[in-house]
Amino acid sequence: PQVLEVVDITEDVFLKQGGAPTTFTSTAAAGGQVRLAGTRTGAGGATNLAGFATVNFRALAAAEASKVQVTAINPVGLAGRAVAATPGAAFSVKVVP
Repeated sequence: PQVLEVVDITEDVFLKQGGAPTTFTSTAAAGGQVRLAGTRTGAGGATNLAGFATVNFRALAAAEASKVQVTAINPVGLAGRAVAATPGAAFSVKVVP
């Protein structure tokens, strides 16, 4: 949070596949934590590879490496079935304001 600030968060196309209605919420809390939630209604599920959300950051300070990481993911499939998933590894970005 001393290096990057969340500017905005937008829903991407994954849940909207096939024109399904969606609900998407996001919050950016102090300390750099971002929480996202999305659902789709209608028949069938989203199956094609696509983005879930886009998070845009503003550079606040220069840094050789600033860590960005998904720490938890809890996808739910059709009929409320849990979908196995693990967050990817953290990545570092060089920040030049």
